[in-house]
Amino acid sequence: MSVVDELDKRLIYELRLDSRKSVRELAKSLAESPSTIYNRRKKLEDKEIIKCFSVNLDYEQLSLGKSAYLLIKIDWSSGTTAQKVAEQLKGKKNVFQVTLISGPYDLLVKVRLRTIDDIHKVLTNSIRTVEGIKEIDQFQVFQEVLTEQDILDPFEHDI
Repeated sequence: MSVVDELDKRLIYELRLDSRKSVRELAKSLAESPSTIYNRRKKLEDKEIIKCFSVNLDYEQLSLGKSAYLLIKIDWSSGTTAQKVAEQLKGKKNVFQVTLISGPYDLLVKVRLRTIDDIHKVLTNSIRTVEGIKEIDQFQVFQEVLTEQDILDPFEHDI
């Protein structure tokens, strides 16, 4: 049984287009009453299907237009865990995403930078200071072709 029905899906789609829309505007777009839309949105928020309403930033204009991914191996002999290293990385400047992964690496970290030359500074002064990191491979991002923010209808990706 699906957690959301067709109206919920349409509401999520409208909110992904513009989460600033008022209940009245959403109701008009969806041909439903404002009270129905209010209740549906509240239900989605209460169930934490909608976790927050966020801002999609233009990082280029914020002088953080360059990014890189870091694949990190943990030094298991140090007695640390991937979760402990991830928690330390979360607080580091320029770190925008920390993900525990499977495979030969333990963590995937996304950093945003003013220039790609700043990667050396971030690695030396910030990332490498975290205890328990054994190895880091870095990959410069040339262009973000598709991000989660670009996916307006996540339901069309069901398997």
